[in-house]
Amino acid sequence: MRPVLLPSMSPTGRNVLVYSASTLAMWLVACGLSSLASNRSAGLVLWSLCGLPALAFFAGYIVISVFARPRMQTLNQVDHMVRIGGLICVLGTVACWLVLLVVTALL
Repeated sequence: MRPVLLPSMSPTGRNVLVYSASTLAMWLVACGLSSLASNRSAGLVLWSLCGLPALAFFAGYIVISVFARPRMQTLNQVDHMVRIGGLICVLGTVACWLVLLVVTALL
């Protein structure tokens, strides 16, 4: 049986897509928090660079656990690709922040 979430994709492609989407969503939350904050404190920077990537990773992990499971119960475990997911979440958040800093410096 095929999983509910993106049944035609390979497990690697599905996991990369889910972790990337959760990273993008958390980065948008970080941009919203940054725009609402009156001053750029160290806590906001630490939360944006450490806390939100961790939340993105756990959100992606939960989505994969729930929706990447085959419809029928099998003995096979769902491959979460934890290392790749963590790498995508951390490096994706840092890359998005670097792009934002470069764009705001050029404007």
